[in-house]
Amino acid sequence: MSARRCIMAKLRSFILAAALLAFGATAAADPVPSPTRLFIPGADQPASLVLTSNSDTLRRYVLSAMRWDQGEDGKPILSQTDDVTIRPSELSLAPGERESVDVRFVSDLPTGERTYRIVIRPVSDGATPQDQIEIVPVIDLPVFIGMPEGPSRPSIEKVDIEAGALGVTVWNAGGSFVRPSRVTLIGYAASGVEVFRESWDGWYILAGGRRRYVADISLVLCTRAVQYAVALDAPEVGSAEALFDFDAKDCASLQPSNDGMSASPQV
Repeated sequence: MSARRCIMAKLRSFILAAALLAFGATAAADPVPSPTRLFIPGADQPASLVLTSNSDTLRRYVLSAMRWDQGEDGKPILSQTDDVTIRPSELSLAPGERESVDVRFVSDLPTGERTYRIVIRPVSDGATPQDQIEIVPVIDLPVFIGMPEGPSRPSIEKVDIEAGALGVTVWNAGGSFVRPSRVTLIGYAASGVEVFRESWDGWYILAGGRRRYVADISLVLCTRAVQYAVALDAPEVGSAEALFDFDAKDCASLQPSNDGMSASPQV
């Protein structure tokens, strides 16, 4: 088996392992939302969101909607909007209590898929002593409105050094969002020996968007790698893999600040 085929075989094994881990338990939220994503095809088709208290005391919550876009680096850009109404927008839940919330799109139906987020914010009861800091967890849920112009099409676009950092760029060329569960970068020396590996938890990449994952790699390891294999697992749409040749001369532009420092793009 050639070195290239061997590398790709190892990568497929890693994708399978990552897919099995993707369905692990998540941390308990308060309140517990169901579903965790909302899909609204049009203005006359509202969605129902059920919130169940996971607290041991009576708590009050405020709900609001935000327009959701992404920057070139994939980080979310949230802005105020009147396109989505939430009723009720304020509610109180006793321990174990459940309440249904009506979510409606009240603007002109978009062409393609438009994205929003519902923010659920607990309201402090003011009982925390002044010399203590109260941590108030905020939940936000994605809302997808309209009909997608085609399915998700995630692809691994490139591995390169940009702005002094080595990174992987993933592009969603499709008409609907994708949420990878895991993205993994593996560097190989000329002998085929693995010299570097880093993985990131995936996050949403909206239709037509890109997301860059920045590696924490030293200059020494960067100069040893001549090939990078990238694995992307997205349980809802499948997996992708790619192999990139790499010129160690490009490592000269690696910034020292990335030597031993994490620069994950997760938000």
